[in-house]
Amino acid sequence: MQVMLKHSLLLIFCLVHFSIYSQITDSSYTIYLEQFIELSNTRALQPTEIQKTIKDFKSNNLNSNEDFAKLCSRLYPKDKGIGILLYFFHRDTLKRVFVEPGNVIEETAIPIKKEALLKLSDDLNYALNLYNLTANRAPTLRGGIRIDKKEENTGQSLSKITSDLTSLLLPSKFSDKYRHLIIIPCLNIGVLPFHLLKPYKDDSYLIDKCSFTIAPTLVDFVGLRSRVIKALGMNVEYIKDFDVAINSTDFAEGLIKFSIENPLFISNPDYPKNSEYFFPDLPGAEREIDSALRYAARYSLLKGKEASKALVIESLNHSDIAYFATHGMSNAENPKDKSYLVLSGDDPFLTSKEIQDLRLKKDFAMPELVILSACQTGLGKATEAGIAGSLARSFILSGSNQVITSLWSVDDNATAYLMNRFFFHLANSEYFIPAEHLRKAILDTKNKFPNPAHWASFSLVGVDYGIR
Repeated sequence: MQVMLKHSLLLIFCLVHFSIYSQITDSSYTIYLEQFIELSNTRALQPTEIQKTIKDFKSNNLNSNEDFAKLCSRLYPKDKGIGILLYFFHRDTLKRVFVEPGNVIEETAIPIKKEALLKLSDDLNYALNLYNLTANRAPTLRGGIRIDKKEENTGQSLSKITSDLTSLLLPSKFSDKYRHLIIIPCLNIGVLPFHLLKPYKDDSYLIDKCSFTIAPTLVDFVGLRSRVIKALGMNVEYIKDFDVAINSTDFAEGLIKFSIENPLFISNPDYPKNSEYFFPDLPGAEREIDSALRYAARYSLLKGKEASKALVIESLNHSDIAYFATHGMSNAENPKDKSYLVLSGDDPFLTSKEIQDLRLKKDFAMPELVILSACQTGLGKATEAGIAGSLARSFILSGSNQVITSLWSVDDNATAYLMNRFFFHLANSEYFIPAEHLRKAILDTKNKFPNPAHWASFSLVGVDYGIR
């Protein structure tokens, strides 16, 4: 049975009041709140919503890493191999906090300039040859001007860059005991391919042994998990310990069943001919969608001219899955209005703001799972408090719990195969665990298409109900 959530993230978050007290205060949490206020100004939210969110976040009394670990013990079980990575950035210092529910495992402060951290993304793109592989697929300004801004190529090897990223991003105590990793990023960390990190002694990739999800901000992490627990039948406000709640009540352990009953597929719209950008046709998008259709007994399919904004919005309501195979644009300076999915018709751009505003529509239910197989859909404004303005985050704020996003798009065949395998695992698994379904699909794709550029481009934004 499908679990559908009709409340926005903000509404659920505002109902949650944790009572956690600390003897040791870490200024990182105070600084984070200031950074989050700055981030909030980039969101298409009402001032009263922002004020309420900030007020309720303060009521959590989250002042130290110990407080954070205790909070996690109210949200997650302790014996399921779950690790949570929280990052702070302030004054040329990256703070990395690694906890298990109820226990701080490692705290590290790393001196690094913001520019150096951001540059790692460019170095990785060069090492994966992404600028060349995406040259004929990405939108261009009319007149032939490239949108991408390429930094100087340092010529570093992929193995050197992934080694550096592993040391920077993962704690030394990370091991194969952890089966699921929750990442709460700062700056550009949330759009780095964690799949490629190598924390194990046998030189295998993180994705070989561990699934992961991205929570765009610390506030989103608390709100999303609270929303999921509420859907499972328990009010988070009354949970003192997740494991105790499971043992003493009828509260579900966090595993649900899910059937593909009412999916929506948007495939290769009729792109605008009079916009400032030229959007190349994506013939592979139809193959990609066709590979997923076989797993749905009935579905809605909008392609070409049918994929208009009005019809897409109408069809989103009460769909269980929405799958967009189209172009996506990300704009760090004006993410509300200039980050969008490209559709058909006279008004073809479905903006981040318009997606967020769907939460205001009466009786409008967002899909449980959204798939954004389009370039730049996971990207947003990289701030110290997390990722703002990304299309993925807009769907999260409007009520979706999981959003699969693409970091780049380089190969139609690999993408179609990966999505076929994702739907296979989704349709043939006893429980709904999107991060694990995606991990298995990535491993299947890695076996068939060994180039990391072909299998490491999809991440899951949001939180899972549970892991097995």
